[in-house]
Amino acid sequence: MAGGLVAGALIYGILIHPSFHLTSQYDQALEAKNEAQEELSRLHSEYQKLQQDIQTNKKQLGELGGSPPPTSQKDAQVARVTNLASHCELKIDQYSPVDTWDKVDHQELYLRFAGRGNFQAIQKFLQHLEAEIDFVDVTHFSISLVVLDGPSVCMFNWACRFNGMTNAEPAKTNKAKANAAPKTPKVVSSES
Repeated sequence: MAGGLVAGALIYGILIHPSFHLTSQYDQALEAKNEAQEELSRLHSEYQKLQQDIQTNKKQLGELGGSPPPTSQKDAQVARVTNLASHCELKIDQYSPVDTWDKVDHQELYLRFAGRGNFQAIQKFLQHLEAEIDFVDVTHFSISLVVLDGPSVCMFNWACRFNGMTNAEPAKTNKAKANAAPKTPKVVSSES
């Protein structure tokens, strides 16, 4: 009888008790599994949304013509604007920098232009500037008519904002460099 009790206790301890213990943990494991599946579904939904946002942003960036050119190419941007003005039969008398703003990820350069030409040339220039040159915006303009002995000429003053991507240096370093170096305005004139 003592041997039967010992054998029964061993069977209970080795086979039955662990089964009861595992059965009691089944509810906890099922709850943990359900939580993990919900978390996985939430993360999958977030991933899908991020992928959609990336595609939307890529499409928008493509429509804008890509990212702004680097700030090192601002002279090329200015040359494109002046060449476009010449192509539209506007005479640029001068241009000069107004201000430079360093943002977190890009730089804004403001330039003031002065030129002359007929009204149709000015209108054509503004239409082409808007349609053909990305990341350059006209911020201010004024037109005045000058009547001379010959055909009437419009004097045209406008300011543009040129956007350019800054390099990988932190904005604080760029500001420190900008504050250290004095800004001297550059004036370019062309004679009539």
